[in-house]
Order: sequence, then C-alpha cells, then structure tokens
Amino acid sequence: MSTKIDRALCRTLAAEVEAALKTVAERHGLTVAYAGGSFDASTYRPKITFAAVSDTGRPADWDAWCHVYGFKPEDFGRAFKNAGNTFTVAGLDGNRPKYPVIAVRADGKRFKFSAESVVALLARAAA
Repeated sequence: MSTKIDRALCRTLAAEVEAALKTVAERHGLTVAYAGGSFDASTYRPKITFAAVSDTGRPADWDAWCHVYGFKPEDFGRAFKNAGNTFTVAGLDGNRPKYPVIAVRADGKRFKFSAESVVALLARAAA
C-alpha cells in the first residue's frame, strides 16, 4: 500500500486506469485517453478524456480537423521517426495551435509536435 504519491505511482495509476476504462469506453463507442494530471504528496488528480469515434474507427475530431493541419484522414495511427524514436500519430488538440499534434512514443509516453514537422516526417517515412 502506498503512503505517499509520487510521479512513478501516478504513471502506474494512469496506465492502469486508462486500461480499466477502455472496456467501458468501447461499450459506448468512445475512446479513452489519459490526458495529464496533477499530484501532491497525498492526492492524485488525473485527467481522463473520452472521445467520440467516427464510422472509420478514428476519433471524430481527427476526421473533422485533419485537413486544416495538412493531414489526410488515413494519417491517423501512422508511425514516424524523430530523434531516433518511433512515434504514432494519436490525435489533434486545436487548443495548442503551435503544437497541435499528439503522438505516442513506443513506450506509451505522449508528446506534442507541430503539424508541419509531422507532415514532413510522415512524407519521409512513406518515401
């Protein structure tokens, strides 16, 4: 049993909570993702996001907004390499105009990228 909340425990809890909620989300035709959070020594406040899924299986907001950033709908889920790491395109966040692309590294850690850099990296990966 944990008596103190630290960053390592928060990461473990986030992964377990996201996995546990995946079944619930799928039952309702949604996706679920851990979207950050905050903690102190005694409290952890995770942010969990549920999102609608389009008929294509991609998040509905991706299909609606991908063209604005220079992507094609099928770019969702594509892999690209950056600085020796492999990332997968996992979504868009229009509230971050400078870095709207959400990508997940192979170990599950989420990163933000500029749309221009990811479009170029995807083109390079396809070549």
